[in-house]
Amino acid sequence: DADIKKDEYLHRLDEALKVLNNQLAQLKDKLDLAALAQYIFNHVQWVNNVMPTGMDVNKLFTTANNSGIQLEQTDILKAFLLKKIITDKARYEAIWQACEQMDNYFERNAKQIFVATDWKTIQPETLAQFDARIFLLTDLTDDKVSPLSSGHDKTNQPTINNLANDKTGLADKNDDHTGKINTTEEYGDIVYCRSIISFALLLLHAYRIFLHQQGQQDISGKFHPDRLIKTFEAFFNKALEEEVKAFLECLWQVRYQFDRCVVKWVKQTEDNEQHLTLTNIIFSEKAIQRTPIKATELSALQSVSYFTSGHNTQYWLTPLLGWLIEQQATPTKETLSRLEQIDDSLSLAQLTQKEASFVLLQGANPTAKSIDEIITYLIGSKGTGFEHYWFQKLEYLLLKHQEAYLKGTDPIKLEKYRITSKNSVEHVYPQNERYGRKLSDDRAYLDAFGNLVLLSVGQNSAYGNDDVSIKESKFYNKPTID
Repeated sequence: DADIKKDEYLHRLDEALKVLNNQLAQLKDKLDLAALAQYIFNHVQWVNNVMPTGMDVNKLFTTANNSGIQLEQTDILKAFLLKKIITDKARYEAIWQACEQMDNYFERNAKQIFVATDWKTIQPETLAQFDARIFLLTDLTDDKVSPLSSGHDKTNQPTINNLANDKTGLADKNDDHTGKINTTEEYGDIVYCRSIISFALLLLHAYRIFLHQQGQQDISGKFHPDRLIKTFEAFFNKALEEEVKAFLECLWQVRYQFDRCVVKWVKQTEDNEQHLTLTNIIFSEKAIQRTPIKATELSALQSVSYFTSGHNTQYWLTPLLGWLIEQQATPTKETLSRLEQIDDSLSLAQLTQKEASFVLLQGANPTAKSIDEIITYLIGSKGTGFEHYWFQKLEYLLLKHQEAYLKGTDPIKLEKYRITSKNSVEHVYPQNERYGRKLSDDRAYLDAFGNLVLLSVGQNSAYGNDDVSIKESKFYNKPTID
């Protein structure tokens, strides 16, 4: 007992043993402890790792602990869904894997997994929906998916030999999903891409679209990635094999359209910054290429939608992706028009954003607030209480109609301009002007929408409490547009 008290390691083992004994004491009247002991003896496995000579065991211990991959809700959902599939299980597991790696382009995921496919004959539109006659695994009779046996790349997992030779690159536990693209041949000057949403959130949007396709009602309860298992529970408990297969094929369609028509965070070789960018996809006999598209109205409005929507909801994606699947659309003016309709409807809806987005998915228009109500809101004196959305939407409209409203603006500055995340509503004429001067009228003018701007914290500090004329001079002399 004295040794246990002095040794922290032994002390914790002793505490664990006491907890276990207490649990067993409670169970002894409910089950056969001898049978439980036999079960543990037969099922617990001991793994003995033999270290290479000269191995730094402390480094091994630290690296192995820091590079462990946690089981996520998406992994658990995958197990529940695939449990329902008896025939062609490998094929549908492969579909899941092609969709779940979000920090890479969909066609590259598919190419890595469906390795027996004749990729020289594939065109972008071929990927629009899954076709088992086209997308082939190495061996459809084998119940294994060889290139990526889970959502994580197993070729880089920490085997003892790799750890000994420091080949894993997994010492930093926060570097599991960098989004870095290593294939320059396929992706030109794009060195980095990152999704605007998680795979769990994509699954929720796909599920809503699937329910709509099946003529069913929207998911009940709160829409949030943390409730992924709860949201799907009724489906995977009752669904037949063919229904699960249909959902996974719907997921494939959703992921294709998501990568085709929705912005990603993209970094190029000559640029240190990441931008929300759409890309063109070009299939040739040699490679599949992605090239960034210069800022467009579509990417600008998607940026507004992304920054002004909840991080864990992004309700605009459900009706947009559903419409893209139905229309087999591409990033065109028609797609922009549809997104404008979605954005307008969500901004004016009397329903909740969740309810309104599903109505839009169904092709209808949710009941809207009156324009008079919106005008009354916007001409009020709400100061920092104005919703950020209206500033971002105004920013988009100025960019869209720049020929009318931004004449005389430096075209080079304008071309480089991007809509970014901003979180600080500030006064153009300051509330506390440097020399104490006040506006000639009451606070109605000071707190009106026309005297307010949405800035980042850094931008705001650059302008401070200076007079408007000084701020104007700073604004025009900056190398970029605020």
